[in-house]
Amino acid sequence: MAVQPLTNPISPPATSLPPAGGSITVAAATDDAGSSKRPAPSPSREALARAAEQLREALDPLIQTYAQYKVNPRTHLVRVQIIDQASGKVIRQIPSEALARFAESWNQFVGALLDHHT
Repeated sequence: MAVQPLTNPISPPATSLPPAGGSITVAAATDDAGSSKRPAPSPSREALARAAEQLREALDPLIQTYAQYKVNPRTHLVRVQIIDQASGKVIRQIPSEALARFAESWNQFVGALLDHHT
């Protein structure tokens, strides 16, 4: 089976940050032959901060969950819970509750087995 080259290659995404009141495009200037003359000036720290804040504000309504990390003091097992911000309910837990219970009972079993043999 022969591998066919792409007939319509995917172009890379444009790199731009929209600050308040306009846009800044980060690109290099090129001549007619396509070689780079000089890099475009970097946006200021304030422009980047404004752009980051606008992006956070735009995405804030879309982000409806957050991750919470807990460490079980007995098993030292790290548990990650994905929680719905609106309801506070756990959507997903890694590892699952069943696996966490198994790990705890396994540690107790191994501890009892070692205590019995020593």
